[in-house]
Amino acid sequence: MRKLILFAGIMAAPFVGCFSQNIEKLIDTSFVCIESGNYVCAEEALKKALHIYPQSGQLLASLANIQAKLGKKDEALLAYCAALVRLPDDATVLLGRAALYAEMDSMNASVADYRAAAAIEPDNEQALYALGLIAIEQKDTAMARSYFERIMQASPQNASGYAGLGMLHRLSGDLNQAEAFFSEALRLTPSYASARLQRAEVYFELNKNNKALEDVNAYLQLFPSDKYAYLLRGKIKLQLWEKDSADSDFQKANEL
Repeated sequence: MRKLILFAGIMAAPFVGCFSQNIEKLIDTSFVCIESGNYVCAEEALKKALHIYPQSGQLLASLANIQAKLGKKDEALLAYCAALVRLPDDATVLLGRAALYAEMDSMNASVADYRAAAAIEPDNEQALYALGLIAIEQKDTAMARSYFERIMQASPQNASGYAGLGMLHRLSGDLNQAEAFFSEALRLTPSYASARLQRAEVYFELNKNNKALEDVNAYLQLFPSDKYAYLLRGKIKLQLWEKDSADSDFQKANEL
């Protein structure tokens, strides 16, 4: 579907004949490369497509996404900026650049892009959730709450709003309410890994160690290289008097 949308957007321009066929083949190649995890190959295909049609904001945005995954932050930023010249009201491109700005520690620019995306799409969950997290980092819990509540009002079945409120209750020391909100987030989206890890932390703080261990084990099945999860599991196992197993987890965390 993403490929069809990308190609349809490009072909909305007066662009026909062998050139459109060549671009379609290059887009096909880029998606095959992405599906196989070969982002270098995808980048090369998109660059070739842009050589044919450099005016395409969609191609520039796709290239920016790939370069961000490759860690080419400066090149990705240039591609995002060029894409936004052509697609100034595209919330998806703004969200991509906002995330990149955050990785580059340009938080003011990141907030500006997230706010611009939310202005274009007032119910955009990704923008609202990111703004809520940034507000938490800035210790503005009232603003964070407003963003998370907007998510829940727009989409009551969206787990991220509940997870956000769970974080706020945990920060305020209301662990029982935090547990309830994280549990609701996981009921709505059982695969919500970060909510599972955060609920494990809450269970640990509530001395519900068996439940905490169950959550952190489930999380580590998805993210087996998360050093913090091993550290947390080690602490939980110490409370369960599993000292040797705890030491193994602490050693694994140290190795990572």
